[in-house]
Amino acid sequence: MKFRRHLNVEGNEFDHAKIYVSANGTGWTQVWENPPIDLMDSQWVPVVLDISSIAANQATVYIKFTMWPTNSSRRFSGWSIDDLEVTSEAIYPSEGTYGTELMMTGSGFASKKGKVLMGGTSLSILDWADDLVCFRLSKVLPLGIHDVMVQPGEPKGAPSIVKGEGFIVRPPEIHAIEEGEGTAYDQITIKGKFFGTKKGEVYLEYEEEGEKIRKCCKVTKWWMDPITNESEIFFIVPKMLPEVCDVVVDPYSTLEEVEGEGGFTVKAPEIGLIEPVSASVGEQITILGNFFGSKKPKVYFGYVSNRKPKKKSCSVQVGRGNDEIVFTVPKLPLGTYDVIVTNSVSSDTLAGGFIMPGHTEKIESPWLTPKEAAPYCRISLSLFNQKRRQLNLKRGGTPRRPRFHKDELDYWMNKRFTEEMEPENNLRSVGNPRGGLEYESYKSLL
Repeated sequence: MKFRRHLNVEGNEFDHAKIYVSANGTGWTQVWENPPIDLMDSQWVPVVLDISSIAANQATVYIKFTMWPTNSSRRFSGWSIDDLEVTSEAIYPSEGTYGTELMMTGSGFASKKGKVLMGGTSLSILDWADDLVCFRLSKVLPLGIHDVMVQPGEPKGAPSIVKGEGFIVRPPEIHAIEEGEGTAYDQITIKGKFFGTKKGEVYLEYEEEGEKIRKCCKVTKWWMDPITNESEIFFIVPKMLPEVCDVVVDPYSTLEEVEGEGGFTVKAPEIGLIEPVSASVGEQITILGNFFGSKKPKVYFGYVSNRKPKKKSCSVQVGRGNDEIVFTVPKLPLGTYDVIVTNSVSSDTLAGGFIMPGHTEKIESPWLTPKEAAPYCRISLSLFNQKRRQLNLKRGGTPRRPRFHKDELDYWMNKRFTEEMEPENNLRSVGNPRGGLEYESYKSLL
């Protein structure tokens, strides 16, 4: 089936331009639909569709062009059709790019191999017979419509067979980026048409202070079907900061590059849930979230020591893709810690996301020194010692090493110094276990 079209239609997420064929006028088979991108023909475009499975040896063939369903958000001119014919002599496919393989049916090509020219450029011959010639676009041709000329190999001086405006060279088309967001080292799939059969480059492009920045991506797969021109690319997200990026497909200067605007967002890791939120040293913890990365991320416990932020690395046992991490609790004093997940893009922190519980069963004496007690009550030892000296001097005694009772420390941890805490439950803190600090006094030691 051959015709020329002048079609303007929105992508098939919203508007649907379709072609159906029938041998009886009741049972219809769809043979074409507009792609996901907008079609905006600026000239008459040759189209050839293979309908032989439906129309071959049929006395009558029915063809219908439809425009439905559509929406009203944007207006396009729709179908314009000319020079429609059903024939056994045609060039198929009628559009393609570097690497496309074509078939031309007819007669009088002669049995000896000749030449096929497109726009004056000689093409690679794949098969030659008197009624069929198969060839490949092995050279880069300008975009647009071209005549196809067959020069028979015999007899000498035989006239050329010309199919005027028989083929159109297309630029690459990005139809879909299957994962619209991800992080470093993720594999992303681009689907489209007319990427060519020669491996090219993929870039993530963004703007920084008015200047366009391109990050080159590792391409793991570059494929195009030489008949249908359907194309697919796999690429790896490079190590970079979080950005909203355009995806650029560049077929290594063999063809015009194409850009998918805002097609991909590089994301920082996102912590969603930690299970469990409290565990002992050596136990395994699971972090659920997003964009942890295909490459194993790092996990840290963050805390403050001597008024300086510090972090402790955790052993990551399993990195299960983008949404789950399993790690082992490191050896740390009991207390509350921030959970930090870092990958090659950035990091995310869940403040106070993990509690290291007390290990009272390992303590032989119920009395603890300030250093042993600090993880329980998160006391600054310098402030505590200053307070201790003041209290001892007031009592006329020499400074003595204070001690804490573990039962009261456990109570203190559970109460978290709530305002409802009764004064009689105050933590005894000086060497004399019977002594006690007023509520406001020990609250100030935090």
